[in-house]
Amino acid sequence: MRQVVLAGRLATLPAEHAVLIAADALDLVEPASISREGAEAHPLAAIVPVATARRAVVRIGPHEESVARDALYVVPIDGAVPVSGVGVAADAVAAGPLGVVIDARPRPLALPLRDAERVPAVARWFEALGARMDIG
Repeated sequence: MRQVVLAGRLATLPAEHAVLIAADALDLVEPASISREGAEAHPLAAIVPVATARRAVVRIGPHEESVARDALYVVPIDGAVPVSGVGVAADAVAAGPLGVVIDARPRPLALPLRDAERVPAVARWFEALGARMDIG
């Protein structure tokens, strides 16, 4: 399992925003634990990338998730949990208060060109992590 430590301005953002930015910016191919610099290595969340053309089953600890392509959502679980599924495996991924973020958005991440399509897509991503879109 990969561990990602957020630093600088990114580490000062609300946890939901920091984790969403990390999920968007990193091209993860394996589960990763996300934490902040100087936070005594306590994770904020775990990100589990799921590459699927249609639907995949992923097991996160005691939860079995049927993940659709383009899905982005949180499984509310804290602590170290095993992760397995098609193209996904980790003995233990360290989740935090935000839980385990399932990210099945295709890579590279592509935003629609039209505002009428792009704004709702980004709003759904923020909503999935419980993030507000109006921070300064």
